[in-house]
Amino acid sequence: MAFIVAGALVWFWRRDAATGVLVAAIGVGSIAFHGPMPIWGEFVHDLSIVLTLVWVLLVETRRTRFWHLGFGLAAATSITPTVADPVQAVLAVGVLAAVSLQRAQRPYRLQAIAILALGSVVGTLSRTGGPLCEPDSLWQGHGFWHLSAATSLAIWGLAIRPPAK
Repeated sequence: MAFIVAGALVWFWRRDAATGVLVAAIGVGSIAFHGPMPIWGEFVHDLSIVLTLVWVLLVETRRTRFWHLGFGLAAATSITPTVADPVQAVLAVGVLAAVSLQRAQRPYRLQAIAILALGSVVGTLSRTGGPLCEPDSLWQGHGFWHLSAATSLAIWGLAIRPPAK
């Protein structure tokens, strides 16, 4: 739900439908994949993440005119998690690099990266068998990862300029 709230905030406050819908789509995919797990849930989960990472990278590099190529890449690589998971990792590194290069001009990016990094560490340590893995606890590291990623995208989405039309 955090991604849906973050996407709604970006859409309504910045009037940036593209970013808002993409961030909210991660929430829809996450709910489907982590909840009822329909047959299409993992595809929507992976596709929404890849699409959002591609969009952030294109916005940060001022290349939004290549969106159609990014959409094709996202759809093709999200067919199977065997491909989607490594593609997400590579895109995430690219996004972090692109965002980091802009940090001097827009310091809020450091906040977004710091929140994302903290969530990533907690999420990694909370994986099955990890030192913070507590399956019976109300507090879940993967849930914290979702909250931190949604918060990071909200900070980014609320601070960027809407892409030129």
